[in-house]
Amino acid sequence: MSGTNSLRPKDNDVNTIANYLRKKTRLSPKIGLVCGKGLDAVANIIQKKQVISCSSLPCFPSPNYKATSDHDLIFGLVSGKPVICIQGQYHMYEGFSIETVILPIKIMFALGVEILLTIGVSRSLNPDFDIGDIVLVKDHINLPSLCGTDSACYGTTKQTRQLNGTPIVKSNAYDVRLRSVVESSARTCGIGELIRQGTLMFVSGPSLESNAELRFIRTLGMDMLAMDTVPEVTMGMHCNMRICALLIITYKDVGSEIGGDVSMEHQMLETARVRITDLQSLVCNVIGTITVES
Repeated sequence: MSGTNSLRPKDNDVNTIANYLRKKTRLSPKIGLVCGKGLDAVANIIQKKQVISCSSLPCFPSPNYKATSDHDLIFGLVSGKPVICIQGQYHMYEGFSIETVILPIKIMFALGVEILLTIGVSRSLNPDFDIGDIVLVKDHINLPSLCGTDSACYGTTKQTRQLNGTPIVKSNAYDVRLRSVVESSARTCGIGELIRQGTLMFVSGPSLESNAELRFIRTLGMDMLAMDTVPEVTMGMHCNMRICALLIITYKDVGSEIGGDVSMEHQMLETARVRITDLQSLVCNVIGTITVES
């Protein structure tokens, strides 16, 4: 394994990894794709793919335990356009530092990515959202960041710091034009009725929330709750990327009995599996429709 034992990558690791990848592929992708937990199969739409295990990358952090599955970087074509995809997301509740969680986005930026499309799963706090709905994130609250911990801009590389010497402004993080493209593509794919828009609350985990915590979060007007996506989005904003985040509703924390149970993991994986074909069609159409600068 080429990865380092440290869970906190160093600033120069990004350039080391990017230079290594440039020698492995001739593609120069402008579009980055993040496939979250249970959604690895979305990447099957990539043609002429070249798969590189993250554990084989120089300087890439490795966990201090045997992971259930390795994460891969995939280069290839979707709708004729070059893309780079990360299969799986890193999480702080797995023991990774925030620097490692956002490292794939830094690598994408170093390779020239300008548009970031993330796909993940989420719990719903909105009674109008149904299990299996595909929600476009329109805004978020980063609870750990508001508490002064685990900011996704801590430890950013010199390269990304040069983009903006002032604190990142997270308003309008989710590109309105890209959301419009997704809605149009969903109608084209015959799944327009599944599309919703909502606001996401990011929590770091790993414990699920108490009933009191969930009531508090719901009073803030949150539609969804997740333990990922927001760190990647925040880093993407810092890199001046255009961003679109899609979340599949896999569990509902609504009603008088709120709070997760032991069946949540199974339900999440099963709902993700059922929606794979729809997501594959949608992502193909979206990437084929969006315009990237050459």
